[in-house]
Amino acid sequence: MNSTKMSTSLMFAGSADGNLLPPYVVYKAQNLHDTWCVGGPAGTRYNRSKNGWFDIDCFTDWFLSIALPYLRRLTGKKVLIGDNLSSHLSVEVISKCEKNDIQFVFLPPNSTHLSQPLDVSFFDLSSANGGKFKLENWKLGPGRKMSLIPKDSFPHLLSELVTAIEQNKAENLISGFRKTGIFPLEREKILSRLPSAENATGQSLDAEAVDDCIVTILKEMRYEAPAQKKKKRVDVPTGKSVTLALAIEQNSSLGDSDLAESLTTKIHRSELSNEKTIVDLTTPIVAGSLSSQVDKSSLKKDDWVVVNFSGNDARKKRLYVRRVLKVLKSGWIESIFFREAFRSDGTKFSYPTLEDKCQVNLDQVVASLDPPEELCRGILKFSVSIHSFV
Repeated sequence: MNSTKMSTSLMFAGSADGNLLPPYVVYKAQNLHDTWCVGGPAGTRYNRSKNGWFDIDCFTDWFLSIALPYLRRLTGKKVLIGDNLSSHLSVEVISKCEKNDIQFVFLPPNSTHLSQPLDVSFFDLSSANGGKFKLENWKLGPGRKMSLIPKDSFPHLLSELVTAIEQNKAENLISGFRKTGIFPLEREKILSRLPSAENATGQSLDAEAVDDCIVTILKEMRYEAPAQKKKKRVDVPTGKSVTLALAIEQNSSLGDSDLAESLTTKIHRSELSNEKTIVDLTTPIVAGSLSSQVDKSSLKKDDWVVVNFSGNDARKKRLYVRRVLKVLKSGWIESIFFREAFRSDGTKFSYPTLEDKCQVNLDQVVASLDPPEELCRGILKFSVSIHSFV
């Protein structure tokens, strides 16, 4: 099994006169092994970090071991240009720069694709000059059964990459500094590469500044986003489901007439279009007005009742059909819940998937029902609709 899961960072640095400094490699590991350092380009240094990224310690070591020895050999004031990365800033590095007449300059955030010489005219050309080709050859050869590059293979591949770019490295580095306007110093160079909707000749964005696919995405994002649909939270007890009809009923009872009307139109057109009876779901159900018609003292096992489970808030009253299982003392009954059938007008109910028993206070009973007619597939049909108990 290939267990060399890895994340590897690679640091390249070059000068405006075309000199390329030795690479610096950071592996994702707690310890560094000798085979991870064999076969790389001359002068390459190898390090490791917990996540394989450049942290302050790695960058400081790169500065002291590669950048500073090179800069010390130069006379006069030197300028070191770096990405705007927090790990590039340390007290030790700044102190060494001051002592050796080095100005450490940070590029603006999110601008390296325009202002970093190696990004502009070196890394892409490095790939074109054989880096990608070398990696593909490895994937088709020794690495064809590997999902990742083993650490002991990385130095050899890095050496092949450096060899491939060696021929034009000076020309590419000088071109990068020139195109970014850093050397020779010419700020109009970078300003002319800033993206705009149209340039003076009516051409599309500079392909070197912004890729065509990015332009396409940005153009699509300029269109106005579709209006958000108005929505309201539906008050559903824990563990219970909700139907479209209940959603309409609740929003109507809460005074949201526009939303209730919209939802009612939808259910009338889709779910109830083939029914003979159309229920006005925008009328809130107010339970309890027929409670005086129920002889609660005569309730017995297997009687059918309509129960209000909504509490004291009249705006949130809900009616359910239940069958009495047992009459208890002190004004309570044990009953089983029945679910309203699909596309029902309030007369059809079915047995629940899971038996739902609970105790109900007689004060919650608002009406009694005659025994239902049993239809096919376990559907029970009552002679009246529970929506009529208002």
